[in-house]
Amino acid sequence: MLLSPSTSTDEWLTRDDLPVLLGLMLLGFVFLAPSLFSASPGVVGHPYSDVAREVFGGRAFGFGALARGVFPFWNPYLFGGTPYFANPQSALLYPLNLLFLALPVWAAINVTAALHLGLAAAGTYLFGRSVGMGRLPAALAGVVFGWSAHLVLAVYAGHLSNVCTIPWIPLGLAALERTLTGSRRGLAAVALAWAVALMVLAGHLQYAAFGMVGMAVYGGVRIAQTAENKEAALRAAGRLAAAGALGAALVAVQVVPTLEFFGHSLRQDVVPQFWVTQFRFPPENLVTLFVPDLFGDFIRSAYWGRWFYWEMCLYVGLVPLGLTVLALVRRPHPSVVALAAMGAAALVLALDGAIPGFGGLLAALPGFRAFRGYSKFIVLCALVLAVLAGWGLEAWIAGRSAREAVDRPASRYLGLGLLILAGAAALGLWLWTSGPPRFWDALVQGAYVPGESLFGHAPSDIFLEKSYTVARLGVARSLAVLAACGGLLLLSGLRGVRTHTLGWLVVLVAATDLAAFGLRYGRHVTPVTDFTLESRVAAYLADHVGSRRIMVLGDELLNRPLSHGLAFFGGTDTLILDDFVFYFNKAQRIPVTLGSLSLR
Repeated sequence: MLLSPSTSTDEWLTRDDLPVLLGLMLLGFVFLAPSLFSASPGVVGHPYSDVAREVFGGRAFGFGALARGVFPFWNPYLFGGTPYFANPQSALLYPLNLLFLALPVWAAINVTAALHLGLAAAGTYLFGRSVGMGRLPAALAGVVFGWSAHLVLAVYAGHLSNVCTIPWIPLGLAALERTLTGSRRGLAAVALAWAVALMVLAGHLQYAAFGMVGMAVYGGVRIAQTAENKEAALRAAGRLAAAGALGAALVAVQVVPTLEFFGHSLRQDVVPQFWVTQFRFPPENLVTLFVPDLFGDFIRSAYWGRWFYWEMCLYVGLVPLGLTVLALVRRPHPSVVALAAMGAAALVLALDGAIPGFGGLLAALPGFRAFRGYSKFIVLCALVLAVLAGWGLEAWIAGRSAREAVDRPASRYLGLGLLILAGAAALGLWLWTSGPPRFWDALVQGAYVPGESLFGHAPSDIFLEKSYTVARLGVARSLAVLAACGGLLLLSGLRGVRTHTLGWLVVLVAATDLAAFGLRYGRHVTPVTDFTLESRVAAYLADHVGSRRIMVLGDELLNRPLSHGLAFFGGTDTLILDDFVFYFNKAQRIPVTLGSLSLR
């Protein structure tokens, strides 16, 4: 039964879990159905996503070479020649990328994204089950993380390597938990090693590194909780260290050439502090926990907050937030404390300096100074909120069952439900009928930070109208979800309503809320023609080699020649040889700086 928790940590998975896992795996395909079943070839995401700028051409070159029986150690087409396999985002050794050998590039990108959204949901379910969570609460956790804003927006932005790396974090945590508390700890340690290896091979080393930081915090707390004495703690830490060593051995074939490439790239040098602190999570964006599109949604209105919307939105739904609070209050399982520690550490690191005394914590560690975008740590916050929501539902189900057994009155739930319904309806009506407030212009301009805000500091009247409309609709939608929460509380106070039914309604409201937010991004499909050069341009470049191969066709065409096997002097990539940048910039009398990582 879905409402029945595990009775033994030795039997944490049974055949009854398979239908749930299959259903969660299908979630990603539901989200990307418009692109998967489009009448014409297209890739999910906006037209200027990283798929268009970088991924499509790179995967077309790399896996096209493999299909011809040539291993692409070197890419002769970008930057006058550059390492290909050594760049981790080539992801040539990632097993699930075999799809690129079986399908056209555009179809493989869509299926890969859908598969990994489902894998993130299923992995979170397995993590919940590994600590003894019931099936329905664990399924809620899976739905919340699989459809969280951070993952959904990563697909829309074309961050394919991000989407492929993230699901291995909850899967790694599940293996870590079983390594510490399961009956087959040696086998679980091997599974942990493979999860770490696949996290690295998936292509985004920064998410892999940040995921390992979170796993280290969680594992440390769980060792302190579960070890009976110092010797037991040392044995547990030894198992985790052995799993890490095995994982490192499994990925050495990729990591060793990557480190060599890194040593010849711009990131080998001591990078300036301003570069390291770029794309940190703005404190004001914590409001996206409640209203995800308050700063714009990038579809109906431009995003006017700091940095990029897809890495600055922490929305996981309002129902999970309420259940998270309940989990922290009730603490139905010791892992709640470990999760809270991981989430708190991730939030502090994502803010990176917004909290006095906590700036630059990771920049002092070897290798971490080469990363920027510490806002990526919010993926751990989203995961923590999702799993804590599952524990909150578990605690609520247990508490309501106990109240039913002793027939306690539920007047406080009725009263709270009525207050929420009345307050939400009144405030929602006021927001819906009110015109744009006078403070909106000042709010938009006040949010502008030079060097961090992509939107200008002097917004037009049309933009102010559009942005306010989007924000108002976003607040109204959140109030509707809040009203639904009030309705659930009202039903909870009625004696004739079964707990099983209410549990399903909680999951339904949470899933509907996230679908209402995320499906708008899954519907955006960019035609394949936008990822390749026009036939006349491709033909011209093929016929005019020599001096014309140094030309740059514009920002939106950066890596498109790769799809046609055309040599190109420009391009964009995450790692670029420092000798090339030195030559390129000196030829133009431009200083050699990290700002040249993407050459125009």
